[in-house]
Parts: sequence; structure tokens; C-alpha cells
Amino acid sequence: MKVWLVSLIVMLSSSVYASSELNQVAEKQRADIEQRIMDKLFGTSIKMESNKRYVGHVRQIGQSNNYLLKLQDPSSEDVHTLTYLADVDAIIVGDRTSLIRLDDKSSISQEYQASYVKPLLANIDSSDLIDMSSPESAGGDKLYVFTDPTCGYCNRVHREIAEYQQQGLSIQYLPYPRSGKNGAAYKMLVNAYCSKDRKSGLDYAKANQKPPQLPADISASELQKCEDIVNKYLTLGAQLGISGTPSIYTVSGYQVGGYVPAAQLRHTLDQL
Repeated sequence: MKVWLVSLIVMLSSSVYASSELNQVAEKQRADIEQRIMDKLFGTSIKMESNKRYVGHVRQIGQSNNYLLKLQDPSSEDVHTLTYLADVDAIIVGDRTSLIRLDDKSSISQEYQASYVKPLLANIDSSDLIDMSSPESAGGDKLYVFTDPTCGYCNRVHREIAEYQQQGLSIQYLPYPRSGKNGAAYKMLVNAYCSKDRKSGLDYAKANQKPPQLPADISASELQKCEDIVNKYLTLGAQLGISGTPSIYTVSGYQVGGYVPAAQLRHTLDQL
């Protein structure tokens, strides 16, 4: 049994993502599900904001009475994936839980996650990206890579950028200091974004494990703008459920790594 499951997981990691019936629900039904879950999970222990949605992106699985949904933790910005089984009034908790279709072994969970992630990525301001593509790879497959200068595997990706370019992959960096605002990476990324040349600033931070020097003429408002950019992607990372770096996404919303060697990543993308 264990060997079979391992084989299935490996197969899923490289298989074509098939479409499934994930149906949107009416707002009243979403609100009813939210009320049920929040009452049962939190009761009166946490004060809810009346104008805020805690449950969103609710999708009915086929014609069943089961639903995939996103729950925002009321005490943080973290967002979690739940499966709500309405018939038994129960939830399955787990962002890494795999819901697999038996007929073709495709992953409903991955499709659901991609449908949630894609519009969030579509809202990324292109001016926030640090573009690591070459002239040859610029028109290739675009990949959003959340990076942290203190992360060993992030820096391995960075050292192998030429290999990704050769595979026709357009790496687009976004800042994600995994230890938050109090970690060393936060200042490194802020200073890199305030550098005259962001790419050179990030190169310096990754190579030297310290923040690049800020321009001598930088104003307080300019520095704040750089902090705002890094803060923006800390928030987005929490919404996406990023738990480590690098975290690599296609424009269609599929997460395809962690660190993945260029040739292997090319193969994975060719299977999508």
C-alpha cells in the first residue's frame, strides 16, 4: 500500500492537470457555509468583523454536498484550504491534502488551488518584478518566484539562472522574507528594491548576505515605497499559503516548486 501511494504521488507531480467540476456557489450559500464554519470553529471566542469575509473561493465538488473553500485565520493574515463535508457537518483541514479523481488520477486539489491563485497573480504590478530573463527566454514561460536572500535553495536558483534561461524560462522574482519584518532578509530585500538597479541590489544581497547600501540621496518616502512593496508580497504570500522559499508559480496559478533543476522544471511545465 505504501509503495502504491508513493508511486501515485510521484505520478501526480508530473501528470497533466485535468479539469474537474468545481462549481461556484451563490453568495447566500457561501455566507451560510461561512456562518456554520465560523460558529462551530470559533464560537464567541474571537470577535468577527461584520464587513469582512473569512470564508471565500467556495467551490462545490461536482454535484455533491462537499465543498472546497478558503478560510482566513481571524488572528492572522494566513489563509487555509478546507474541505467541508456538509452531509456529516465536518471539515478536512490541510493545505497539502490531495483530493484525487479515481478515473484519471488527476488532482482536484491542485486545480482548485490554481483557480484561487491565478487571479491573485494576475493582480501583480509588473513594476514590482525583478526580471531575470534573457533576451532569448523573455518570450518563454513566465514563472513567478518568491525569493529570500537568506534561503540556500533560493540562492541555488539564482546561481543557475542561465540554465533556466536556456530552458526558455522567464524567472520573475518577487520579494518574500520568510522570517517576516524582523528577519535579516527583510532589510536586504527593502534595500535591494531601493537600489538604483534592483537586479544588482538583489545580486549583492544574495552574494554577501547583507543589505546593499541605500542610495545616498534616497528620501524617506522612497524608502517607504520599497517597504510597501516587500510588505505587499508578505501579505500575498500569506494568502497563497507559502510556507517556504523559493516558491515557484506559473501564470495559470499552479505551484511547480520549491527548488527544481531547470531541465526538470522544463519537463514539468511541458506536462501542464
